Amino acid sequence: MANDIVLAGLGNDGKIARSVDYGVTWTDLGTIITDEDYVNALVYLGDGICLAGTGASLAEAARSTDYGVTWTNLGTLFADEWEVLSLAYLGTGICLAGSYRNGKIARSTDYGVTWANLGTIITGETRIWSLAYLEDGIALAGTTSHGHIARSTDYGVTW
Repeated sequence: MANDIVLAGLGNDGKIARSVDYGVTWTDLGTIITDEDYVNALVYLGDGICLAGTGASLAEAARSTDYGVTWTNLGTLFADEWEVLSLAYLGTGICLAGSYRNGKIARSTDYGVTWANLGTIITGETRIWSLAYLEDGIALAGTTSHGHIARSTDYGVTW
């Protein structure tokens, strides 16, 4: 992440652990969203801003502006999804979140403060298991149901 800081999701209780010495020692920061069981994804946006994707029931996200010390619940990113499985940062405030249940993607243009649901990007896919940003606006989304890869060339606007 930055400044020797590393974050990790812990077990099935929605907790975050934080290390300030490249992972040599860890501090349990506790549950970041009380009604979620898992922290599935973490991404660092720069300047101390981190996002966490959670799940098991509500597909919520959390945001930190102090390198993961404190977290704000952003609420449910998808009304009909169970989990935020993946997150990616595309630069200049643009973030993507991939879901489980209907394989949807959400997009933020303000460092994760607000989100727009882009919907299901590949019919029949239920999980956006991974997201990656290459460069020049090119993003990839990997699925699990049928093993497809979707590609966007406009910073995740269309797939």
